[in-house]
Amino acid sequence: MADLMLRGRNMSAPPRVRKLHSITDTTLYFPPYEYECPSFSQLHARLLITEEVLVAWAFEEVAAETLLEELHTAVELVLEELVNRRSKRLSFAQLVGAATDAGHLQDSERDLVLALKDLRKEVRHRAANGARDWAEEHWEDVALCVEKLVARLNRNA
Repeated sequence: MADLMLRGRNMSAPPRVRKLHSITDTTLYFPPYEYECPSFSQLHARLLITEEVLVAWAFEEVAAETLLEELHTAVELVLEELVNRRSKRLSFAQLVGAATDAGHLQDSERDLVLALKDLRKEVRHRAANGARDWAEEHWEDVALCVEKLVARLNRNA
């Protein structure tokens, strides 16, 4: 716990270059991501795990495959709360489509999370390569997309 609390997002870095740093290397300390959603206690608790995995990834403590799995889960759980409060289970692609139709995702974000879904499936079920390269290029974009979706969820609560 102390290790996680001593890491944060350096807000003085340019937007596309944000990296997590130890607190001694960070001029301004903020939690890694704003995933707090107190009106959704189970989701709130689950997103703490996502935050821990993101921090662990930034410090090269987890594999890219683990990161892909966690980001996919985070997007799916937030979209379930945001666009599918019914008992009928929707596929990931259906959730993404509903979120896009409702204006919660831009086309570029839709394409990003669908690419995550496709790569995750290939890596998980077919032992495909490419997880590390994709994760290194896109992890921050997906993490910020989740943050944006959580903010929308909180506004709608």
